[in-house]
Amino acid sequence: MKLTCLLLNEDVKEFRDALARPTTEYRVSASLAADARLYVDSSSSGEPPWLEIVRKFSPDALPGMSGQINSGLMLIRVDDRMLAFTFGGGRRLLKQDIYEPRFGLKVTVNRVNPDSLKSLDAHSYEAGQLQVRRQAARKSGLDAFGINPARDILRAVAGVAASDDLVSGAATARAGRKRILSTLAGRDSFTAAVSGTITSLDAYCRNLLAAASDATYQERFGWIDQLQPISHAKLEKQLVKELLKQLNAGTISTIDLALPELVDPEDFMAVRYPKADPNTELEDDLDFEQFLKALKKASIPIDEDLLKMEIGFYRSDDGAVAMRRKVWECLAAEISYKGNDFVLNGGGWFQVSASFVKEIDDYLKNELPKCSLALPDALDCADEAAYNKKLENNLPDALLQDQKLVGLRGVSGTVEPCDVLVAPDKFIHVKRKTRSATLSHLLAQGHVSAELFRDSKEFVKAWKTQRLKGVDAKFTTMVGGKWKRDKFEVVYVIVTNDPSKVPIRLPFFAKVHLRQTARALVDLGYKVSIGAAEESVKKTTKPKKPKAVTAPAPVKGKKP
Repeated sequence: MKLTCLLLNEDVKEFRDALARPTTEYRVSASLAADARLYVDSSSSGEPPWLEIVRKFSPDALPGMSGQINSGLMLIRVDDRMLAFTFGGGRRLLKQDIYEPRFGLKVTVNRVNPDSLKSLDAHSYEAGQLQVRRQAARKSGLDAFGINPARDILRAVAGVAASDDLVSGAATARAGRKRILSTLAGRDSFTAAVSGTITSLDAYCRNLLAAASDATYQERFGWIDQLQPISHAKLEKQLVKELLKQLNAGTISTIDLALPELVDPEDFMAVRYPKADPNTELEDDLDFEQFLKALKKASIPIDEDLLKMEIGFYRSDDGAVAMRRKVWECLAAEISYKGNDFVLNGGGWFQVSASFVKEIDDYLKNELPKCSLALPDALDCADEAAYNKKLENNLPDALLQDQKLVGLRGVSGTVEPCDVLVAPDKFIHVKRKTRSATLSHLLAQGHVSAELFRDSKEFVKAWKTQRLKGVDAKFTTMVGGKWKRDKFEVVYVIVTNDPSKVPIRLPFFAKVHLRQTARALVDLGYKVSIGAAEESVKKTTKPKKPKAVTAPAPVKGKKP
């Protein structure tokens, strides 16, 4: 028997307050739960979408078919909290946004065996707001999943229970019987495969509440405290105000759009933003800049009402809506407020622990060297390509490699070795702007090419033959020389209107990724440094407000 449970918000006091619509109510045996209600609903889902296609292939008349969605919801009040058990499509019977986020995750990390995990979902603040599900072929320990505590937000966990309190109906299970189904899984909801019959739902709910507030997780999952969920309503309101303020001011370097959950890529093919033309305006994917353009085109103000609007995701098979998610759930942002750092992710706010912030900043201040080259400014450069050319012209022994891609068999696409090569030992990688996604691309580019340069003779050969023919011998000698630890240096250069931001005042997760990449490159045997160049700021002259003109008084008997 599988049970799925959500913990409702503290302000849900009455059963009817949890329901999305009036639904048939049934009583629950008092011996199972002292205060509970069961709700059941059935509705037709219409013909399956594949039927229209099948009819085209068959000359016979096919009967009409329709599906039936059966939904069950059991609400139980225990110790002034209300829990919701859902069956079939039962979650549809609940109002949206009335349950505690990460309740299932908290229960699971406190009651799962960390050496018998089956899958982990993580959200990485790298380019594209990467979401990953790592699923093991067999029960494995936490270390086998490759989670990086400095980069990944844990979203969901599944594994074998460490004890019987949430997976066994102990009162009716046979004594000494081996437990077969013992899996726990949790994100917002908690799911358990329960053997035996539960004789007291009240007791089971109390076990769930105790597991959610336990601290057992700290021994093996303690790193998740680097991001603490915010549940203070007043603080959340202030953070939303700050988010909207930055959006309206165009300060978007730390704001992006991301899918709030893992989805099957075949489930949808396109995205439609709020109030877009239903006949034409579909986007291939979530894109923050396109989203802002869509808001402007539809004259949608950036306010709290916008956050409640929905983004539609459309299926690839029949073009029907696969799901709808509120803008609020799809925003990913970093906000600094009153000296603290906060993260918006999947519709929830998290505070970054002060110790984690200090750990990252101390590394960037004390362990990441500044670039030793005399970097020119970018004040007269229209774009990144122009600055790369300026580097070649201003640095001694420099060779432009920007957009000179190297094709390599066995590697998807092509690789850009660097933007500028400086003999005898430096690979310079350049990016304009300081958005987290942009900087993640920069860091990944440097890491990939450095790894190939060290480990792939084929890459070195391809680079020389494809891009270094006819150049000064010092460059071919540099690229074709014998590998030696600490001989070569990867230099990251960020072009920005405020070089003082680099690296300490970069977006927080860009700094996390920078530390991670720098350490990885050092482990590979490289030296690493960071530099910055100032670019011009386009100043826009605000038009002068026209002087107020007093309208003449209307003539009596005539319309003004």
